[in-house]
Amino acid sequence: MSEQIEQSSSTINQDINILQKTQNVQLNSSWVYDCIFTNIKNGLIDKNKYNQERLQIDNNQEGNKQNYSNVYQVLATTRKGKLFQFDKCEDGSIQNQKTIYTSPINEEFYRLYEDYDTIDYQRRYLLVSGSRKKVHVFKLQNNDRQSNNQQNQDIQEDFSLYHKFEYIPAPERNVYSLSGYKKHSNKILSSGQSNITLYDLQHQKIQRRIKNNIENACIQYNRDYNFFFTCGTSKEIIAYEDRQNKQIFSLKGHESNVLRMANLKNNNQFLLASGSHDKSIILWDIKYQHNNKIIQNHHTNAIFGIDYDHINQIVYSTGWDKSIKALDIKSFKVIGNIQRAQQDNIITCRYNSQTQELMSSSRDGSIQFYKANIA
Repeated sequence: MSEQIEQSSSTINQDINILQKTQNVQLNSSWVYDCIFTNIKNGLIDKNKYNQERLQIDNNQEGNKQNYSNVYQVLATTRKGKLFQFDKCEDGSIQNQKTIYTSPINEEFYRLYEDYDTIDYQRRYLLVSGSRKKVHVFKLQNNDRQSNNQQNQDIQEDFSLYHKFEYIPAPERNVYSLSGYKKHSNKILSSGQSNITLYDLQHQKIQRRIKNNIENACIQYNRDYNFFFTCGTSKEIIAYEDRQNKQIFSLKGHESNVLRMANLKNNNQFLLASGSHDKSIILWDIKYQHNNKIIQNHHTNAIFGIDYDHINQIVYSTGWDKSIKALDIKSFKVIGNIQRAQQDNIITCRYNSQTQELMSSSRDGSIQFYKANIA
């Protein structure tokens, strides 16, 4: 039986300083739809090449020698088809902010530029989806800089020359979400208007397509990758068996569109967190297929971003009320709250467990970083 938990208004209406603001990065765009952390360890950055060439540049600039051994790269998608990148160094500084790709103008569309909604990565592939009914795939192992004899050739070009291909999951259907299959690096899922598509990156072809009659706002594999979840305008979460494409169960409890999901673990219990237009977060027990916690009065508007700190068992959420909340799933209490985290509606949040940092993206064109101060 589900349990409803209402947070007191006195707790929600005051800032709780478990999250400390560190940096705000303003991008040359509006509406930062999505952003991800990447780092040297996952193979997206060639550590030796990066250090060697960065230090070579710094050696030519007196007093500017730095250690780039722990560089985190941030990639972000925005309106008008822009893909941004910048580096966050060990000392906290922001380096090398640049636009690495802009969608070409297409006069056939009422929007001249494509809006990039979702970004993910799959080992050597960078995946971007958007409003042009396409998924763009950037093959990262081919991103070596071309030879250039100009003296002013900038190191920033190292990671911008991506080899790109794209596929169309379904004609005339926007693509809202992506999910990579970590056990098979060449397999991804995409979801959008009335369709779910499984794509083979290696052979660049669609393997399977599932049709349904809803707008699928988010798609998410479970922790064991034997089935996946979709959510959207049906107000429910639908689970599909991965190999047979069969619907195996559905989770009902939200009163409006379900916008985001995240896997989490509470002790030995595997849960799924979902956020909705109804302003609530529901924690679902996947094994027994029911909602065991409904968090109400947590946000005052739609919840668009959810991520999870697996070490400290904290759910972070963001939404249209411009606030960021940190929810301890052991006590089901709000332990972190920033009322006006950014100037406009917050679209997504991402947590980096290695650095204990949270970043959020907003309609105001910025990405805000926070340090989680957890005892």
